[in-house]
Amino acid sequence: MPEFSEETIVTAEIAGREVPGQVVGTVGTEARYGPGPEDVLIVEVPGAGTWRVPESDITAPV
Repeated sequence: MPEFSEETIVTAEIAGREVPGQVVGTVGTEARYGPGPEDVLIVEVPGAGTWRVPESDITAPV
């Protein structure tokens, strides 16, 4: 998975929908079910606030 810096515009799957947003920070690495631990990003979605999004749910940098 590519590195995402703050201010990167991405498309993220949040609550089952793909939405555009901006990376505003990182939480760090967290454990998940499945392939193993991964980085968690903080993504700001216009009109919907900020969300913690695992890297595997980032579908595309814009």
